[in-house]
Order: sequence, then C-alpha cells, then structure tokens
Amino acid sequence: SSNSYNYPLVQIVPGDLGGVSVSSLIGAATNNATVVKASAGQLYGFDIFNLDQTPIYVKFYDVATTPTPGTTAIKLRYGVSAVASALGTHKPTVWIPCGVPFSAGISFAVVTGITDADNTSVAVSEFLMNVYYK
Repeated sequence: SSNSYNYPLVQIVPGDLGGVSVSSLIGAATNNATVVKASAGQLYGFDIFNLDQTPIYVKFYDVATTPTPGTTAIKLRYGVSAVASALGTHKPTVWIPCGVPFSAGISFAVVTGITDADNTSVAVSEFLMNVYYK
C-alpha cells in the first residue's frame, strides 16, 4: 500500500555522550540557594528525598547568580510533603521531557515556607536533591 510506514523512524539508544547534566545537593541548615547553571539552559527534571517532619518547597529561579528567596522572582515552584512515618519517606521525581527554558541561568532554593516571600531555612541533612538540566 502507498500508506505504509517503516518503524522505528527514530530509535533512542543510550550513549556515552549526550544526555543531561546532574547537580546534586544534600540540604544544609540554610535556604540552600544554589546555582545549577550560570547561563541559559533547560530544566529536564529533579528528584528530592525528604526526611523531615515538615513539608519543604523547591523554588526555581531564572537567574545566573545565587537567588535570594523572598526577593528574586520565582519561575517554578514545587512542594514536597513531610515524611509520612518513621518507616517511609516522600521522594517525588519530576520529569519534564521537553524541558523548561531558563534564559539567564538555572538556580533554586529549598525552604520550609510555601509563600514567595518565605526564606526559612530547612533542617540540616533533611533532604537530598538531584537536578537534571542542559
């Protein structure tokens, strides 16, 4: 038939080169303001492992410098619930297949307050986070 297709048109194969870069952080007793990439890039996802008994909030910023939570404009927000029990933890993974563009740079902070004005430090060693970017 004239409407036949040959599959696969594209085959995705893991390789030694390419893929995303990773920035990894173990939380300190601060707002954990971190520069992931000091130039334009794309955020492809992140995962975060929360041991704390309180929710924490990841706030991403489109800046090439260390953000100041409560002052720097937020581009993306994400809440992480508190640990459910002593036997379990909350570890969300967020994948963004097409990426979110950041024109100046990719930075983030992790705080204990949900409001944009919040700059409350988290407890030391209560979370770990990986950010996947290009």
